[in-house]
Amino acid sequence: PMRNMTRPFILTGVLLLLGVLETGTLQAAGVSIRGYFTSAFTDAKYQQTMVQKVIGAWKSPPSLPAVGKKAVVIVQINREGKISVQTLHMSSGSKAFDEAGQECIRSAAPFEPLPKTFHYPYMEVHFHFEVVK
Repeated sequence: PMRNMTRPFILTGVLLLLGVLETGTLQAAGVSIRGYFTSAFTDAKYQQTMVQKVIGAWKSPPSLPAVGKKAVVIVQINREGKISVQTLHMSSGSKAFDEAGQECIRSAAPFEPLPKTFHYPYMEVHFHFEVVK
């Protein structure tokens, strides 16, 4: 339904899901990108901005793994908005796709400093890169 748009960003709402918040989704070129935030981090505007920045940095690899395959990259963002830890938590089975997801996040960084109202030393975000129809 959105094939004519190059980089659609759909805010799917903020859902409490397994203790993390989900925001934003990109479905272009057969890839869905979602960010799941620590449940204690409730700044929806910050979440939207961060996910949009990651989506904007996405560069699809030459070929995609099968529909349904997913890479999960976990990042810790420090108070200054920089990545302090980044880990490939789940592989899609395609090294090129996994690396594209990791590089996409690195390219989008640094992010805005964490809001002063968030009192933890870092925030954890799980980025899901999934191949969709």
